[in-house]
Amino acid sequence: MIYQLLSMVQNKAEEKIDLRSVPPGIMAYMGDGIYELIVRNFLIKQKIWNQNQIHRKAIQFVNAKAQAALLRKLEPVLTDEEQTILRRGRNSNAGNVPKNANMLDYRYSTAFEAVLGYLMFKGDLERLSVIISFIENYIKNQISGEST
Repeated sequence: MIYQLLSMVQNKAEEKIDLRSVPPGIMAYMGDGIYELIVRNFLIKQKIWNQNQIHRKAIQFVNAKAQAALLRKLEPVLTDEEQTILRRGRNSNAGNVPKNANMLDYRYSTAFEAVLGYLMFKGDLERLSVIISFIENYIKNQISGEST
């Protein structure tokens, strides 16, 4: 379902974007939305129907510390091109660090989001679907580890 939605959004683009001109913060902005959608979709597929419960569960994964931890697991499977985007995102001037995050986690979460946004802007939905599967497996493992 997410793949079809992302494909529809990507196909609606009337012109190709020169990825060299897109600031890493903009890639991260797009990636933030994509990641939020991935997490929400995954949790709903787990049949978590209570809105308070699903919100609490979602914020466990959609925060700088959790995204930085996820990136550390994902980093070894990233391509050289994705590693370059990751470095650009990590080293960008991402703005104000939220009070509940430290600078290092915030930079890594921005880098993670930049990779997702980059793949979306690039139109590489096949690679994005591989990353989404990795994310879903990671979340599943985190949830199952919490209950034990």
